[in-house]
Amino acid sequence: MSTRFIFVAIAASCLALILASCSGPAAPATAPSASLDSSREADASLFKDTIGSIAELEGWDPIPIRGYGVVIGLADTGSRECPKQILEIIRGGFRGRRRSDGKPILGDVSLRNLINSSATAVVAVEGLIPAAAAAGDRIDLDISALPNTQTTSLAGGELLVSELSIEVISSSGTPVRKRPMVLAGYPEPAPVFINPFIGGDPVDRPVWLRSGRIIGGGTVLHSRSLRLVLRIPGGSYRLIRQISERLNFRFPTLPGQPPTAEGESRTTIKLMTPREYHGRARHFLMLVLQTYLFNDPVSIAGWSERLIDGLSNPDFQASRITAALEAIGNSNVPALRKAYRSSPSPRVRYYAASTAALLGDDQAIPTLTEIAADNSSPYQLLAVSALGQFPDAYRSNQALRPLLDTENALVRIRAYEYLAKNGDPSVVPVSMTAPAEFSLDVVRSKAQPLIYVQTMKQPRIVLFGGPLNCEGQVFYLSRDKLLTITSAQPSSTTDVPPELGSAEPARSSAATAEKLSLLRCTPTTGEIGLELQTSRDLVSLIKALGSDVEPDFQGVHHGLGLDYSQTVAALYGLWRSKSIRAGFVLQQSDIARAIVEQPSEPVREPPEPAVP
Repeated sequence: MSTRFIFVAIAASCLALILASCSGPAAPATAPSASLDSSREADASLFKDTIGSIAELEGWDPIPIRGYGVVIGLADTGSRECPKQILEIIRGGFRGRRRSDGKPILGDVSLRNLINSSATAVVAVEGLIPAAAAAGDRIDLDISALPNTQTTSLAGGELLVSELSIEVISSSGTPVRKRPMVLAGYPEPAPVFINPFIGGDPVDRPVWLRSGRIIGGGTVLHSRSLRLVLRIPGGSYRLIRQISERLNFRFPTLPGQPPTAEGESRTTIKLMTPREYHGRARHFLMLVLQTYLFNDPVSIAGWSERLIDGLSNPDFQASRITAALEAIGNSNVPALRKAYRSSPSPRVRYYAASTAALLGDDQAIPTLTEIAADNSSPYQLLAVSALGQFPDAYRSNQALRPLLDTENALVRIRAYEYLAKNGDPSVVPVSMTAPAEFSLDVVRSKAQPLIYVQTMKQPRIVLFGGPLNCEGQVFYLSRDKLLTITSAQPSSTTDVPPELGSAEPARSSAATAEKLSLLRCTPTTGEIGLELQTSRDLVSLIKALGSDVEPDFQGVHHGLGLDYSQTVAALYGLWRSKSIRAGFVLQQSDIARAIVEQPSEPVREPPEPAVP
């Protein structure tokens, strides 16, 4: 296989899948077949005694939030325009807030004077608060320059304090804002990430330079409450008590913690996510809805048998079936083992094994490992996620580690995500000189080298395999003309034959040729502000690009202090010029990931994205 490949086009492929599904031939306007009707009825009958059959979740959907802020540090690409109403919203976010060192955020500069500079731009900030989000959780945010302003680029900028809240439009057309729900750019400014994978000349003022992302830059201020609401008119204290007792028995919490379920009225139950499901709140809520109200062993055994049989029917909702089986608990493991060992159906083998694994069945690991290593299986990526969520981290890491050597880049990346979370030694964090705005991991892998760029939750560059180096003649000039990377030029003594002079200059020149020269210009003047040399290996290069620009105690500079967006753009530019021979993968959005992972079979519900 060629070492020159790229997976950035995955998102485009996913979009094509979406369009294909939307633009396919229309179904004939005829009544559904009797067999399909019976399948749907049988499917629904499996869940008629679950909590989800009589109650619905309140707080399941993500909450859209919006705010306004000021991006600073621009290279004269900002603008002065700011409507008075938005100015007051921004000023309210600044009121009473100070930097981490205790000093005022703006110092002695007024907000109006700050905005009047072409080095700043007023932006709209948007995001989504997920279900069951807790106070202190970090979320990604999208920013964009206000429409009809003269801002040409947000590249290299940082977002100051911005409060985000629910924004509704009153009957008079005036935006009405609720209490702040997310805080961004505080206590320190948050760097703006501009997607470097989109082409175009900045001189043409393309739209993509006027928008960006604040990766993990929003802090949730208030925990989102979750409630079960009975569908029964007037409610029922008896059912509220029965549901609460059932959930607290199945999902107990640690001493001193609030219970999982607590009745609030005759119609509502307050839910708390147990600690073991933190980071997997959506999965926990699926279990809650598919939990059976009764706990009779005989009845449970009968339902378990019916549920496992239902896995073989592609018209049945596999995610609901497996959630119901997991909610029942460990008593299902023997029947699940029989299913994943003997069933000829790939669907049954995967779903039975993954459910058993979530229940702690280590005998399911070989089956999931086999599926995860099969590039032809529609369940491959889902199997990797199932291995990553196995309760025993040691066994999980053992199963995932060999997947780092596969040639399937998506499988390697998914295995890495779980191995990094578990602190496996196959993932080596590289220390950066503070205050670097991103992290760098090196992953031990025997497969062809790969560069992975995260664009969600946390800015991180991951290098698989290697060693990775910049090869041949190197030249890179950033779009804004502020960064240049070239092969270090040997001195003139290189041409002096050894017999006519000392051999030491020749050796020195050869060493210089193995290095890279880095030049960073000052944004305002365009003059060279800092020049460094570094070796050709990517770890050294990335550290030099992103490490602190301040000199050490000896006055020696070790980094250019570039932000994450600038560093990623440089790596991508070197990759495009063939100076770096490796794969290059940009992290997918959660939507794109769900589409990629969806099995190629009839599935009525969108599969839940894995949690890295």
